[in-house]
Amino acid sequence: MVYFQFCAVLGLLVLFISGYLQGSVSPYFALAGILLSGCLLVLHWRLSNVKSANQDVENGSEHMSSALTDVSKSVTHATSKMAMGAAEVSHFVDTLMQDIHLTRDDSQQISKAVEMLSETGLTLSTNLGQLAHTMTETAQSEPHSSKCIDTERGSNT
Repeated sequence: MVYFQFCAVLGLLVLFISGYLQGSVSPYFALAGILLSGCLLVLHWRLSNVKSANQDVENGSEHMSSALTDVSKSVTHATSKMAMGAAEVSHFVDTLMQDIHLTRDDSQQISKAVEMLSETGLTLSTNLGQLAHTMTETAQSEPHSSKCIDTERGSNT
């Protein structure tokens, strides 16, 4: 039982450290987990020293062991709750990151569509300007061309 508790505490320590290094656990949770694991390791070490020192007194030893076992059980339970909470927070952050990436992709597509519309509008405006210029030139040259045509008709008849 003692080895199981010791391994569980070490596993929790490794979980918090690796989660922090991978970026899936925030530094505050990692620090809290490391401190809690350190306290549990010190408690475990003190428990083993107390057990070896008090082997001669069976009654006191059993009572102390029971109390420390109860404390370690409650600490293990609290640590499990913290680990589950950290996992939930990590899942929420991952989901939020996905939503942010999707929103960014949608924003980029909207931005590209607006740029294309702007370019199309600019091209249309340029073409309309050229058309207006051509129409103006045609309108201005019309009286001159009608005089030329009248002169040519008069000389042919």
